[in-house]
Amino acid sequence: MKLIDLFGGGGLASWGFQNLGIEALAAVDISPAACSAYQANFPNSAVFQDKVSNSISRLCAIAPLDCLLHLSPPCQSFSAAANINRKKVRPSIASEIDASIELIRQIKPLLISLEEVPRFSKSAEAEKLRLVLWKLGY
Repeated sequence: MKLIDLFGGGGLASWGFQNLGIEALAAVDISPAACSAYQANFPNSAVFQDKVSNSISRLCAIAPLDCLLHLSPPCQSFSAAANINRKKVRPSIASEIDASIELIRQIKPLLISLEEVPRFSKSAEAEKLRLVLWKLGY
């Protein structure tokens, strides 16, 4: 099985999946530092320094039928330690969750995993994601 890691950061989730025998195929993150770290940790993986919304076609082109899709949505605006105006950040998170849903619809991954952040799990974005996944049979 191969892994596509959305909002992959430096690859901690991918590292855990690798220890289970799942190969890191690709990752997406907007942070240059995170992408550099991910590429160093997984030199054979495709790394897209971009938004998920801008990476859908590239991911669709390489996604195998039996892939695992992992999402670690940006949690800064949901973190208890956040010092930012949540209303300014959430629209970009919402659009990236929408893009993740579109990717799921297109590649139909065998498995989906989601990093859990307590405040995110109670958000409208998380509820929308859960509803769509349920409707798609996950």
